[in-house]
Amino acid sequence: MQPDSPTEFKGKQGMDRGAFLGWEPRMRTALDQFFVASDKTRDGFVDVLWKYGILDRIAPNNQEEITARIEGSRPVFENSRDDPQLYWRILYSAQAARQAIENGWSIVVNSNSYVIGAISGINQGIRNGTLAKLYSMPADDTVDPLIPAIDDIVNRAKRELESRGQETTGHPLSPGAKGKWHDISVTVDRFTGQGGIWFEAQTYKDHTMLVGATIENRGAVMPWEVDTRNFQ
Repeated sequence: MQPDSPTEFKGKQGMDRGAFLGWEPRMRTALDQFFVASDKTRDGFVDVLWKYGILDRIAPNNQEEITARIEGSRPVFENSRDDPQLYWRILYSAQAARQAIENGWSIVVNSNSYVIGAISGINQGIRNGTLAKLYSMPADDTVDPLIPAIDDIVNRAKRELESRGQETTGHPLSPGAKGKWHDISVTVDRFTGQGGIWFEAQTYKDHTMLVGATIENRGAVMPWEVDTRNFQ
């Protein structure tokens, strides 16, 4: 697995961009087919995002595409798709996407985020038209139609985790939740695009302890390390 930190695509000489972007034309084709279908469903929309925009992009089954993403300094999950950590990362990357949209933060196409990179290219017209109808949202609703789609991704990630014996009660945590992590008093601040949680320490002593405990992941705490029973 790549570190839980953003990197830039360097476009290394000789790298196969077709393999690097292999997921993108597959997703574009699947979305085109979805949007012209007469029997569109929200599950069908999330199926496309999940299969092509998330799994094919972050955890490709094709070794050529895995190698191209590594050489291009893009995040890639190199373990099996059966590894629960993949779905923990997707779950909290979806929370990062929700937080970004709700706060009006910029999201960019080809983001290093597990989830934002899959949805950022869906234009506003489609979001306000087709998706708004798909999710039965009133015409004057101010909520971005991608929000319920992100919620569906969260629910799918939780089902994948539960099918692998993972306890998801209390997940995902919400910004502002307060609790204890390794006996450190913390508040949930925000989430990383690659599925980590950033805590804010409640005291200077807690801050010193938190920095020391999270230095390996550059300040992020991975969700499988968090017991939600210690938060409220």
